[in-house]
Parts: sequence; C-alpha cells; structure tokens
Amino acid sequence: MRGSPMKGVLLGLVAELEQPTHAYVLAAMMARRLGPAWQVDRKSVYQMLSQLQAAKLISSETTITRRGALEVYFATERADAALELWMETRVSKSPVREELQAKVAVSRAKDVPNLLRALDGYERECFDMLKETSDAEVGTGSWSGLAMALARIAADEHLHAELRWVMAARQAIQEFMAHLRR
Repeated sequence: MRGSPMKGVLLGLVAELEQPTHAYVLAAMMARRLGPAWQVDRKSVYQMLSQLQAAKLISSETTITRRGALEVYFATERADAALELWMETRVSKSPVREELQAKVAVSRAKDVPNLLRALDGYERECFDMLKETSDAEVGTGSWSGLAMALARIAADEHLHAELRWVMAARQAIQEFMAHLRR
C-alpha cells in the first residue's frame, strides 16, 4: 500500500467493519473520517477496492436487497497484518506539487491577470474546504472520533498555510507590478 494513504484508510475501514459493506457506504465513511479537504470520490474508492481485492486483502460477495444486487466488501485474514505493516511503515513527506504553484513558477509578467484570478479562485476553494471542515461535527468520545478530529486539524492547518501563501503571493505580485509602473 506504499504511496497511497487513501488505500490504507480504506483497508482500515473495511477491517473494522462488523458486516460486509457496499462501496458507496465505504466512500461516505472515508469522506467523513478524512474530511472534505481529502476530496474522496466514489470512482477512486471503487478502483482502490479492486486493487485491495487483487492483493487478496479484501473480498466481496453479492447480496440481494430491495434495490437489487449489491456488491459488499469485507476484510480477509490477510488484512490485519497488511494494515499493521502499513501503520509501521515510515511516513515520508510528499513533494509539493500544487498546480497553481507550478504555474506561478513559470509565469511571465503578462500572465499576472490570470495568476491573480487563479489565486482568487484557489483562495475561495480553500475557504470553502475550511468551512466544510468546521461545519462537520466530530466527537472525541471515542478513538475514531479523536482520530477524525486530528485528521481534520491537520487538513485545517494545511489549508491555513495555503491561504497564507496565497496572500503572500498576491501581495508580492501586486508590489512587483506597482514597482514596474513607476
């Protein structure tokens, strides 16, 4: 599961299930556990489930419900050992690869209007994610509640750092352009 924290989270959720669960429910559980800043989408969850199934860490079966046939997932006997190994594996810092920062790095003075619009849009997205995170209720009366709260704090801190960068970038660009006009 190297290189995929999302896959580790998904395996962790499947491993703690009391009964087999559908992918849609697992996606909702991941989104709740990680918070909106992680942007969990169902398509990725289905892909990760297939990968975990190919690795024989989870299995599935078809169940019949009122809505028709549903594929539900459950952990195999290998899941716990794989999850434990993932938890023991050293964590490294992922490289910074934000597209906006890459655009700034290769921009030209004539790109300033586009950069300022991009900074405005990026700032709005960060504020929207912060609002979603702060609106979500997370109880700390259980281990999973505490773990969720800590994940949300990490995401919030990251978003606040991004917002500080946006403000610094906007100010530096505006000051530079004002200096050129003199």
